[in-house]
Amino acid sequence: MIFLAVLLFSVSAASNTNMWDSQTVSLSDLLKRLNDLEERLQVQERINREQEAVIKRLIIENINLKNIVMPKTDISVDIKKLNESEGFTHSPGNSNTTGEKINTVHKMHLSNSKSHLNISDEHSSVGNCCQKLLLDFKNNGPKRRSVTGGAAFYSYLSDSESNPNRLQIIIFDHVITNVGGNYNHHTGFFYCPMDGVYTFSWTLYCSSNGYIYSEIVVNSDAVGAMICNAEGASSIRHSTGVVVVEINQGDAVYIRTHPSANLVGRLHSYSAYRSSFSGWKLF
Repeated sequence: MIFLAVLLFSVSAASNTNMWDSQTVSLSDLLKRLNDLEERLQVQERINREQEAVIKRLIIENINLKNIVMPKTDISVDIKKLNESEGFTHSPGNSNTTGEKINTVHKMHLSNSKSHLNISDEHSSVGNCCQKLLLDFKNNGPKRRSVTGGAAFYSYLSDSESNPNRLQIIIFDHVITNVGGNYNHHTGFFYCPMDGVYTFSWTLYCSSNGYIYSEIVVNSDAVGAMICNAEGASSIRHSTGVVVVEINQGDAVYIRTHPSANLVGRLHSYSAYRSSFSGWKLF
């Protein structure tokens, strides 16, 4: 009986320990997610403030444009001023003179309207001239030359990645530039098209209190390394590595996490900041 009681107590203690460990893991994951949401919220708030500033500037420009419009003129006031300037006083017997005065005021308004129309015509003429110059420059200006025999690429991560592992190849899947088509966005590899000297650059963002070790590899040899360190920081941090290497045709160049160093936190890439990989042939 004593042996059975001890066995039941041991099983109960082991069950409680496993439950506590699972709760601890869940709380740790929840805290990481909360930190990530706070960082995204800070970025979005900054974007919102910038957009509000743009909207305010557009409103002020719209008000200024409205003030340019010619204000309406009261004809009766103009007739009164014209009469006073000529010493004219209205009476029943001089209706013809009144008609002449009204005609004169109408002519004044027509003249003012024509002057504004001329100004508008001048602005329209200037606008047409500018459009013509832009069209001529587009048709006859310097042409974008076709690149032959060169190699250049730029690509970035389309989304963040949670808790990358050691020796993990980072695949920068969204290609912006790929002259020569030598970068493969499915594998993350750049294949050297010809012997020469090349420059490569990579930028990584890591979450607050995290750090990510990375290296650039030619075939299987690391030729450069970098750490993105956000320990003790309240927001994300980033680092950029640059190497200049002489490589041969067919060599594969890529970015991977360090094979032995610890990795903590998320690898970030967002619309306001991008983890990226780029390279180009020098000569």
